[in-house]
Amino acid sequence: MRRQTTSILLLVLGTAGCDRVKDSPPGKAVLQAQDDARAAPRPAPRSIMRPAVQPPAPVPPTPLPTVITIPFDKPGVALDDAQLALLKPLIARLSATTDGIVIRGHTDSHGGDRRNRFVSLRRARLVATYLAGQGIARGRMTLVGLGEDRPIAPNAMPDGSDDPVGRARNRRVEIEIVPIDEAAGKPSGPIGPGKP
Repeated sequence: MRRQTTSILLLVLGTAGCDRVKDSPPGKAVLQAQDDARAAPRPAPRSIMRPAVQPPAPVPPTPLPTVITIPFDKPGVALDDAQLALLKPLIARLSATTDGIVIRGHTDSHGGDRRNRFVSLRRARLVATYLAGQGIARGRMTLVGLGEDRPIAPNAMPDGSDDPVGRARNRRVEIEIVPIDEAAGKPSGPIGPGKP
């Protein structure tokens, strides 16, 4: 009896597996659905520390400084290629805004005070004339000739001898961009020789 029960049990188990239909290969529609699922955009990754991972904010372009220095390495009043290259990005920026422009000319300490003020103002006018020739309205510009009053380097060595490198650094034009207060139509800050 035991043998008969075992045989029946084996027969039942064997026939149970015969009823299963052999797995058929997936059809074209199934394969297309799987490809679509892989190509679908995945949700943004989630952080266990923060509620949601934020993409990094885009980095804005580096703005031009509000004061641009145009060096006059050689004595005299003329713009060379290096100075013109420094003015090009300024022209692009000024063309896109209505900001005011303060142009301050500087000299080294060679010569008298009256002559240095005259030369510094000529340098400021030279830059203003170039900017105006590039389409920047003269009404936006304020010109200041400071002469030798605001050196950024010593004009002489500690022993009193001439310092040509320091003198060259002092010969410059500084161009300051002054944002205009839209409501008042005036520069939003002080301009002119009194401003450092």
